[in-house]
Amino acid sequence: GGDPPRPSPVALQLRDIYQHVLVDEFQDINTVQDAILRLVSREDESERPANLFVVGDLKQSIYRFRLAEPDLFVERMCRFERDHPRGRCFHLPENFRSAAGLIDAVNAVFERLMTPALGRIVYDEKARLRCARPTPSFDRLGPPVELHLLPRDISEEQEDEDSPQQIGDWETIEREAHLIGQLIHQLIGTRDDAAGRVLGFRDIVILLRSVRHRAPLIARRLAEMNIPAHSSVSGSFFEAVEVQDLLSLLTLLDNFRQDIPLAAVLRSPLLDPPLADSELVELRCHHRGMPFHEAALGYAQSGSDPALRRRMAEVLDRLRHWRRSARTTPLASFLWQLCEKTGYLSYVAGLPGGPQRRANLLLLHERARRFERAGGSGLHRFVLFLERLRDREEESGDAAPLAGSDDAVRIMSIHKAKGLEFPVVVLADTAKRFNFSDARGRIIFDRHRYIGAKVVDQSLMIEYPSVAYSLAAARIQQQTRAEELRLLYVAMTRAQDKLILVGSMDPRRIETATPGQDRPTAGPLPASVVTGACCYLDWLLPALAAAGPPLVRWCDAAARPSVDQPGVLVGQYSEKDVASWDETTVERERRARRSRHYADLRPLPPGEPRCPDAEAARAAVERVFFDYPMADMTAVPAVIAASELKRRTEPLAEPVPAAPLSARTSSRPQEPRFCRSGPPADLAARKGTATHTLLQHLDLATPPDADAVRKELHRLVQQTRPAPLTPDEADLIDLDSVVWFLDTPLGRRMRQERLRCWRELMFVSREPVELYDVHLHGYDPGDCIMIRGVIDAVLEHPGGLDLVDYKTDDLAADQLAGRTAFYRTQVTLYAGAARRLFRRPVTDAWLVFLTPRQVVKVELAGSDVR
Repeated sequence: GGDPPRPSPVALQLRDIYQHVLVDEFQDINTVQDAILRLVSREDESERPANLFVVGDLKQSIYRFRLAEPDLFVERMCRFERDHPRGRCFHLPENFRSAAGLIDAVNAVFERLMTPALGRIVYDEKARLRCARPTPSFDRLGPPVELHLLPRDISEEQEDEDSPQQIGDWETIEREAHLIGQLIHQLIGTRDDAAGRVLGFRDIVILLRSVRHRAPLIARRLAEMNIPAHSSVSGSFFEAVEVQDLLSLLTLLDNFRQDIPLAAVLRSPLLDPPLADSELVELRCHHRGMPFHEAALGYAQSGSDPALRRRMAEVLDRLRHWRRSARTTPLASFLWQLCEKTGYLSYVAGLPGGPQRRANLLLLHERARRFERAGGSGLHRFVLFLERLRDREEESGDAAPLAGSDDAVRIMSIHKAKGLEFPVVVLADTAKRFNFSDARGRIIFDRHRYIGAKVVDQSLMIEYPSVAYSLAAARIQQQTRAEELRLLYVAMTRAQDKLILVGSMDPRRIETATPGQDRPTAGPLPASVVTGACCYLDWLLPALAAAGPPLVRWCDAAARPSVDQPGVLVGQYSEKDVASWDETTVERERRARRSRHYADLRPLPPGEPRCPDAEAARAAVERVFFDYPMADMTAVPAVIAASELKRRTEPLAEPVPAAPLSARTSSRPQEPRFCRSGPPADLAARKGTATHTLLQHLDLATPPDADAVRKELHRLVQQTRPAPLTPDEADLIDLDSVVWFLDTPLGRRMRQERLRCWRELMFVSREPVELYDVHLHGYDPGDCIMIRGVIDAVLEHPGGLDLVDYKTDDLAADQLAGRTAFYRTQVTLYAGAARRLFRRPVTDAWLVFLTPRQVVKVELAGSDVR
């Protein structure tokens, strides 16, 4: 404690501006926020009325990890509950969300748990909830509150040896998920008599204290029971099978010499049909002593099975085609074309959990689009970007949630559910132990009083807790328990009509925690019970046992309550009860085999009802499997730049070298561009644009002299109208190279015939569509594509036309031949366009490489010259 902060001149000015300061969720305020609110409001002024109005519920303060201080709320509430000249306290106990039976159960639990000994909360008449809702929406859901207790472990003698899957092998949370799935199937279809609405999957939420590793297990188990479920959990995106399939393909297209991605692609539905396991074994056994990718390449040339050899040759051709497309097509467009051509997006949409699988692929496409919008380019860099995201687990914030119209059970954390409400709430994993990691370690910190350190005795080579350490650990543990108690309150008050609690605990612990189930007791539970809890069940069981009948009824799992019984039903399952669930696995396998039978279009089994109109059924099947004959043309753009078409048809440029492993795994953010030393990444493009602008506007009467060219450049920069060049752009131009070109034979011809020299000639040319992609199928001979471009210079002479194209590539002399071949398609397009514009033949085409100072003649075919 020191002196309170004094308001600054800005704070005093804000006090005059703000007539009222309204703050919601004040129970989650921290000390810094509280100080700011005091300074900008008139809370501490005595001359003027206070103007700070706050709303909050101490029982819902659940953000201690964000440094929330519920004691600030308690202090304010205690101060204003007494007659205070500066403020008043109003209690609002009416609850308009939950049904009356739910409210009674919540009050019965927390009036026995919330005591001043834990969190300074007194659950008295002012804190008790009062039902302000006239009738429940769904009044046929059975008891408003159910607690289901499962055994934590299943002994081997209780399991069926003939069962294909032992339930004892399941995780504890999977057994709870199976029970939750059974309960959901019982509830689905319940009708709201008042509104006529039917309870759907979207009306149910499963809450967890921690969703990181548990939510995927629950979602998978529910999916096996034909219950759609959605959870936006960090890490689940990259773990989805459909995402892994596409990432394996992208990784393979980036670098083909990788065994695991190749095997994953060969087994994925991206190849229709995928290779069978026996075929993969055949590939592997072809050359045992070499990597799998080399064995696959070798099998396509000399494999023993002709059918598999042809199949591998087709697969490799398809992969090579995709790789060319990946390097010449914008990344997001390539991903979309890939999903469309393979039908993968439609395929995953038809699987169990199809809407979420489809959303995952759309999210991957959106990531590619954002990557390009942020300046990223290239498949290699995108793969590295996704690897870094996966390593740092930074994808949960962008996970695409299901739309409100999607009928799916939602799985979320208690923190995410705060402020929301659902007709049916399931709180699972109530036996999960509280996290006391803050109270462990060699040095621990209590926020208010203590810094605790362990004592190290070097002579005895031991360490033990000091007094300060023990005091700090005890305070931190109690603060953690108080926060967990408030989290339990938030979870139970999210329900509108029904609350289901599920937990797994040793039956002996259940008996110990629930003495005197038939002898209800009033008042708070002993402090040792409240402050010694390690999980939610340690509170729920003694609180419900103390509430007793008629509110709480205990039974075994076989008892089924009638829908008109109010109160809380506690059902306990034996190991035998849980082991019997394994029989449903056989039924699930039977349904899966039947579904595969139907999917393969095999003949229906005897006794199966058949469609009376076989022709209608055949027509429906044909529509489902219809292949659009012009599908390839849907990916062809209407207009494309000549420079872009050049990259599709000429030899590919050198690939980006792979980053070192340290660069892939480092989580250090990149240095801002303005802090980097050296030239920016786009310097080459800026230099090329500036040089072309100078050669476009340069007076061709200028002699090949450095001073004359520099004077001409200064004139262009100093123009009063929008200047063609800025001073910064002018500094990028290599004037010596420009002077050299003006003194070459081609430069001298352009200066002598400057009146017949056309510069920066824009054109749009109509070309056959196969020029875009020679692998296109199903197009009409009349289909065309528009090519747009700009010719740097066209020189007219009596014999025809000469084309000139300037290049500022930073090349060595030995690289000229390869780069000339790279630009041949672009120059050929320019020649055809110029021939049609001027209706004269093109006799010569020249590439002017300014950096190596070479003028290269491009050989054109006869059709391009005439």
